[in-house]
Amino acid sequence: MGKLLARFPIVKYDDAVNHLMGAQEVADLIGVTRQGVSHIAKTDPNFPEPVAVLAGGRVWERADIEKWARATGRLK
Repeated sequence: MGKLLARFPIVKYDDAVNHLMGAQEVADLIGVTRQGVSHIAKTDPNFPEPVAVLAGGRVWERADIEKWARATGRLK
């Protein structure tokens, strides 16, 4: 059991997922709807690629989205 814990250290839930964002979190950050995020993702070639596409939707790194939002003047 000790080897398992060494390979997979225990982290707090917030620490593990706070750096990830779904479409709703991106929308809240930049002041648009989820549909607006989808449109931007399709039309802006500089919009970050998602780090994962899950059944519930795309997931982005918060740092990537914040960097893009600052560069485009969209960060509220």
